[in-house]
Amino acid sequence: MDFYKNGLNSEDRRALIMLSIKSEKALGNKTIQDCFPPSFFKTNFWYLYSSMFSFETWHSAIEMKRYMNRFMHLCGNLNTLEGIHRSSLNQYESFVLPIQKWLMDRGVHYTNRVRVVDVDFAPGRGEKTVERLHYIENGQQKEIVLRKGDLVIFTNGSMTDSSSIGSMSRAPELRTTGTSFELWKKMAAKMSGLGNPSVFADNVQKTKWVSFTCTCKDTTFFDIEEKRSGTKVGTGGLVTLPYSGWGLSFVCARQPHFANQPDNVKVFWGYGLFPEKLGDYVKKPMEQCSGEEILTELFSHLKLQDKMPQLISSSINLPCMMPFITSQFMPRQISDRPAPVPPGSTNFGFASQYCEIPNDVVFTVEYSVRAAQIAVFTLLKIDKPIPQIHPYWKNPKFIYRAIKSFYR
Repeated sequence: MDFYKNGLNSEDRRALIMLSIKSEKALGNKTIQDCFPPSFFKTNFWYLYSSMFSFETWHSAIEMKRYMNRFMHLCGNLNTLEGIHRSSLNQYESFVLPIQKWLMDRGVHYTNRVRVVDVDFAPGRGEKTVERLHYIENGQQKEIVLRKGDLVIFTNGSMTDSSSIGSMSRAPELRTTGTSFELWKKMAAKMSGLGNPSVFADNVQKTKWVSFTCTCKDTTFFDIEEKRSGTKVGTGGLVTLPYSGWGLSFVCARQPHFANQPDNVKVFWGYGLFPEKLGDYVKKPMEQCSGEEILTELFSHLKLQDKMPQLISSSINLPCMMPFITSQFMPRQISDRPAPVPPGSTNFGFASQYCEIPNDVVFTVEYSVRAAQIAVFTLLKIDKPIPQIHPYWKNPKFIYRAIKSFYR
């Protein structure tokens, strides 16, 4: 489909401009739906924006405003994704493993399969000091008493908390309690100024979606997609099916996607924004579907029924239920997210998508990195500059380009 034109009318354009210039205080906990006319949600602009960033109509207007301003320089290229940077391999092998190895080479010790379940704060007014961690290891309850000079960095909430993976024949399980959120709730109940985790964690029906990772044992599907799109695999962006009941999108990433991946094996990924809705071909909610059923729905939308038996028999598709994947977008007040180092903290900080960094956008690697930098640099009193957020929304050139694209 030709998505060059954004399809916005004068009312839609006015609403976009008003959202961009309104203060976050004025927006409060309004939703995106509160800020736009019904016509906006049937435009090409919304199809592109919502599928790229995973916005739903009930998400925070503040978050959409931040995204609009933060990526104003890319507004004119939404339909091509020109200017988007990608890693050569999957993000785990491109970023996480190299950082982990670098740290381990310098003496950092990792202890896995240990769950912190509670935190004790030292009594006293003004200062906030963690004095004890309670955790479970191998089924046994243990504790760590912090000494002078010890520091603690918490992940207060996680988008991938309580995710579960299905199989080709089984749907993933929906889990509604997240362990990192539960720890955050305990901390916030004991000490003021640590945010409001319930805003993000207590509405799974509005924060969940299902993703899927498909391993193809031959190149057939990738060959079809290259011919269909006219672009080489790995150079394009998401392929979105705007009229799919599940809100399906998928992406054929640059191959190999994993280190040591054989040449004849290909991997693609996708997700559905509306896992609770019925499919158009598989008459079930996506969240109740196996990997095979999800492929059946996808390939049917792509008019590949004649090749479906071969495509499915040569594929392993693993669906993943992520109950909190868009929880960071839920409507909120500024105080609902704590600072990376809360006022009065002497020895602990937060590093996640759920601490507050003014003007920055969650659901990005950069947000996680910047939150960690702020927490660590502050607690260790490291005198290094933290990379600033580029203010594209203040540059007349990019403002002009963005508004011009609204009239396309």
